[in-house]
Amino acid sequence: MESLEVHVYLDADIRVVLMKKLKETRSEFSLSKMVNVLIEYGIEISEQIALSE
Repeated sequence: MESLEVHVYLDADIRVVLMKKLKETRSEFSLSKMVNVLIEYGIEISEQIALSE
């Protein structure tokens, strides 16, 4: 899969929550990886919703 580098500016409160989760879980994910996973998850959910309509 090709990747496209796009700069994303997170709201401060969102960034705080995500960084807290990364620290709490001692995840090896970077903030960038976590945001990508969340976006992928959101896409999957929206596709499921579209299929159920």
